[in-house]
Amino acid sequence: MSYANIDQTFTLAFENLKAAFHNAKKLETRLWDKNITVDLANGNFQPEIDTVSKILVCHYLGSKSSMPWDGQWLSFKELPDGEIYNIPFQKRTIFPLLKLINDEPSKLIKLKEKLNGEEGTFGDISIILNPFPELYLAYIYWQGDEEFPANANILFSSNFPYYLPTEDCVVLASSAIWQLKSI
Repeated sequence: MSYANIDQTFTLAFENLKAAFHNAKKLETRLWDKNITVDLANGNFQPEIDTVSKILVCHYLGSKSSMPWDGQWLSFKELPDGEIYNIPFQKRTIFPLLKLINDEPSKLIKLKEKLNGEEGTFGDISIILNPFPELYLAYIYWQGDEEFPANANILFSSNFPYYLPTEDCVVLASSAIWQLKSI
């Protein structure tokens, strides 16, 4: 998802969504804690959401996937072309996550509460979030000590590649991290 041409990216994503559901008038889904209705006739999203979120919704709905999660997790590198995009992924997700929670790891628990997540079983602290129906993200934090610095990771439910392109996975994972700023 190129931020340089975000309006153009949205227009294309919306046109593809309309083409995929040419007989439908409205589509519904959930993004994080909001139920979203997309009016295919006029392009309105209710409630109103930012353009990046609109693109994510269009791509998610446009996938027409119904692949359930099998309980397995993927690292970012295991997503299609994830190895190629791993450095940008680290810069846009892992490094900001560490910066935002390093002094106060309990912020992860507050994020879980804000976004109706669950506690995870990974690392020292982890949460499981459900950004879209059937999709799950695990945010994991390991506290540092004298030998090792603090570390973090994000895992993706194994069905992510059926719903979203890898670039959208970065955007979606980072969108929860930016919500930490308000906590």
